[in-house]
Amino acid sequence: MVLSDTARFAEYESDLTFVGCVGMLDPPRSEVAASIKLCRQAGIRVIMITGDNKGTAVAICRRIGIFSEDDDVNLMAFTGREFDDLSPQSQREAVTAARCFARVEPSHKSKIVEFLQGFDEITAMVTASKTNL
Repeated sequence: MVLSDTARFAEYESDLTFVGCVGMLDPPRSEVAASIKLCRQAGIRVIMITGDNKGTAVAICRRIGIFSEDDDVNLMAFTGREFDDLSPQSQREAVTAARCFARVEPSHKSKIVEFLQGFDEITAMVTASKTNL
């Protein structure tokens, strides 16, 4: 195969046999759920803002205790695009109810924090990466 020859891709991708599918799980550390619980007990509302897919983000929120298994997340989880499509008043309402924002860009993070600060909320951000998890 000469992968630089894109004209031959159709030839390379013909008569293939599907042999399987692989999935990966990168579970949150065990102490995350305990930390979320402590925050709740202290009166802190935890909001997850991530670049992940919405389905993945909601599943993680359920796993770490931001959402329960029974929560209807329709008004508590938004993608950046869904948030953009809301009116300014609906965005304000979404920020007061939502606990998960997925597929966001840096501009969404800024807007969410600005809304929260406009409600006299104290905001703090914790980043998670492989190096500090």
